[in-house]
Amino acid sequence: MKNKKIELRLRSDTCVASGLGAFGGVDTDIAVDEFGLPVIPAKRLKGLLREAGLDIASLLPEWADTFYRLYGKPGASDSGGLILSSGELVDADALKKEIKNRDYTPAQVTEIFTSLRTGTAMTGEGLIRKTDDNTLRVTRVAESGLTFSFDALFPDDCAEFLAKCCQAVRGIGSGRTRGFGEVECKLDLAGADGPAGAAGGEFKLNELNGSKFVHYTLTLASPVIVSLLNGGSGGTEDYIPGSLLLGAFAAAWRKTPGRACPAPHKDPEFRRLFLDGGVKFLAAYPQKKDGGPILYPAARSIRRSKDDASRAIDASVAAAPDEYAKTLGGFAAADGEDQLMHLGGVKKSVFAHHARPADKAAGHATKDASQAAGSFYRYEALAAGQVFMGTIVGSESDLEIIRELAPATIRLGGSRTAQYGGADFSWFQYPRLQNRMITIEDGDLFRVTLRSPLILTDAFGGVRPDPALIPGALGLRGAVVRKMFCSAAWVGGYNSKWLLPRTQETALAGGGVIVFRQESGGKEIIPAEAFIGLRTGEGFGHIAVEKLPAGGDLRIQRAGQAAAEIRGGGGLNKLEKKIKLLNIPAHIQRQVNRAEKTRITNNSQLGRLQTYLSTTHSFAELAGMLSAGNWKQQDDREKIQIFCVGEKTGDAAELARKLRQKAEKVVLSSPDLLANEEEGERKLFHWYKRYLLLRIRRDRKETAV
Repeated sequence: MKNKKIELRLRSDTCVASGLGAFGGVDTDIAVDEFGLPVIPAKRLKGLLREAGLDIASLLPEWADTFYRLYGKPGASDSGGLILSSGELVDADALKKEIKNRDYTPAQVTEIFTSLRTGTAMTGEGLIRKTDDNTLRVTRVAESGLTFSFDALFPDDCAEFLAKCCQAVRGIGSGRTRGFGEVECKLDLAGADGPAGAAGGEFKLNELNGSKFVHYTLTLASPVIVSLLNGGSGGTEDYIPGSLLLGAFAAAWRKTPGRACPAPHKDPEFRRLFLDGGVKFLAAYPQKKDGGPILYPAARSIRRSKDDASRAIDASVAAAPDEYAKTLGGFAAADGEDQLMHLGGVKKSVFAHHARPADKAAGHATKDASQAAGSFYRYEALAAGQVFMGTIVGSESDLEIIRELAPATIRLGGSRTAQYGGADFSWFQYPRLQNRMITIEDGDLFRVTLRSPLILTDAFGGVRPDPALIPGALGLRGAVVRKMFCSAAWVGGYNSKWLLPRTQETALAGGGVIVFRQESGGKEIIPAEAFIGLRTGEGFGHIAVEKLPAGGDLRIQRAGQAAAEIRGGGGLNKLEKKIKLLNIPAHIQRQVNRAEKTRITNNSQLGRLQTYLSTTHSFAELAGMLSAGNWKQQDDREKIQIFCVGEKTGDAAELARKLRQKAEKVVLSSPDLLANEEEGERKLFHWYKRYLLLRIRRDRKETAV
């Protein structure tokens, strides 16, 4: 597989619409990232590349097989070989570093790289046409000249065909027939291959009740779509289920030389690792900031105060008064020593997509309900930049196999070949999971906390979400339920190999808490952490067991969530100058408002100054005009000089120096605004002319009154 770059340069203003609502008078807004930088979603380019490839393959049938290998075949269980990331500006890493260091807002950044265009619909036929009422639309466009870079991973023998597809792309975005979206696209085959190889971090095995475990982190390089386990559409889970990791590693096993086989489910090693639960891929939950613990689903037994958000009571230990009525949501990590609960959550993003109709001339989805008319749909996804942490449990020999399979970059979730699903995989050294046993005697109270959904079965093998079945799964004989704080959840899934949905089962949702009392059975020993029920290989059935603590009072603290570091260096300073230029008009207007209104000039004098300003291009030219002897009266010349610089002088060179000093005082907020002396002089004079013209407009109006 090759990992190369596709570069796309805008040869005209381009609107790659976000598809979402916009505010502030913009009807059609473009796609931007969380920093405000323009981006081109990978699905837009991949769709155009596929259209181009389809045209090439229809004219040159010898490329048909390559087309299907690159873009996939409809109805096949395996996707195409082309994996494409969203396009970012070529210097995006340095720009992000500067944005973060200087604390620029996304709106400021977007304004730098974009502009607004207006348009209206026309009505009528032939040569006699007129503007259609109520059709004025404002569109934001990325400015011509910007260059975007896409990471492209594809089979080695498809490089030539992909290069041809890139060359055939000539337009992108909205308004391609109205002058927008002209682009130049090329595949950089000469560049070095991108980073690849094994996962980073320290792979260190830890002990857990006779098994081994190791932690991993997933840093989301792009949004990740995690389909709802209950089969619902339009949403995404708040965490990354272990089934996604299991599927990714199973696919890596199948592609490993020497292991590939047509029926992997018959291979003993494959069955042990991925089908029989020999290796347990626990779900990845948000990681606490600064290398902290995993934030598991918040316990449903905790009740938060309605009056003080920092106070809470664990209702599994003590009765909660009426004012403690709010149940925690999201994820939490407990600090038992300080009775402190760190509370966190996840960020999600919504993305809009437009499947173009079969008739390319239409260019947009039509009202026709058929598939050929195109469609408009949205995805909700876990936002990029977040860090999730999980655990893999198994024997030492099995985990060594998993270590060999682990890649530096992993693809997860839906639509993972374009725009979604990219994550940086790394081993993480953190000694979580309790490697100890708990002694339970008659009369003891203990509780079980569900770290993940739990699918229980009764004595007849039927699935039943009954907490009373938990003691039997743990090997306890005399424990009975005293309290429970649980809710049911549907757990299903989808088998992408067989293109079939999995059977939905009723489970106890993660975060549930059940309090038990050992009524009989005598002294028994159970592990502090265990895996019970069905589908433990996918991370279900992970429970924590502990004796009931003495007190139920808790303090709540918002936990900072780990986030991806911005790669690349800063020092670009490109945005600083552009933002200052954007702020100059408002700054000049404030200077005009502060300037004293003159009473010594008349409209005739100000009108002559306005004429001079329209024909001069430097401080020296303007000084020559203002010091020339062709004024009707010397008094007129002196009054205009006072209007411009605050004093009069007869020497043109001296007046030019004073004009520039006045301009620096009025316009410049910092000396580094000017890129070089020649460009700075021209820009400075331009803004000072604007200052004088605004004053003329204001003072002429005042004089007229």
